[in-house]
Amino acid sequence: MNLLLSAALALGASARAAPAFAPLEKVREWPVYDERASGETDLGDLCRMARLPCGVVAPKGARLVAPAVPIAGLTVGALLDRILAAHPGYAAELNEGVLVVRRTLDAIARGDGRMLWGAESDGKACAGFRFESWRAPQAIEKGSVLVSVSGHKSLTPKR
Repeated sequence: MNLLLSAALALGASARAAPAFAPLEKVREWPVYDERASGETDLGDLCRMARLPCGVVAPKGARLVAPAVPIAGLTVGALLDRILAAHPGYAAELNEGVLVVRRTLDAIARGDGRMLWGAESDGKACAGFRFESWRAPQAIEKGSVLVSVSGHKSLTPKR
């Protein structure tokens, strides 16, 4: 009996220790709490109103803010959508319970295919960003040859 009780207590303790994070779809439905009836809302306001830990990757001094709107009765999702609509290129995700908003830097890195960006921090604040190419550009040795999609003829220039 003591062994069964010990196992149950251990399971209960480990279940309490493991963080239970809600998915972003669920968090989007949360109501926001603010004493203002309306006003402009930046990401910091949204995080405070939703009582969510947040992180953002943005240029120094940038403030992700949405235009003034009635706030009473809105949800996290409605305000987040307004903030993101005011700043095209940013995307939000919930990463282990933290609402993270990023710059177009990810899209640029994906499009380039050989770029690395990094945020430099002293542990207290972001000091800046660095950009590197992780692969040297490939030298072009010969001219390009274009081939038609149907495969019927080559589009190489005549000499």
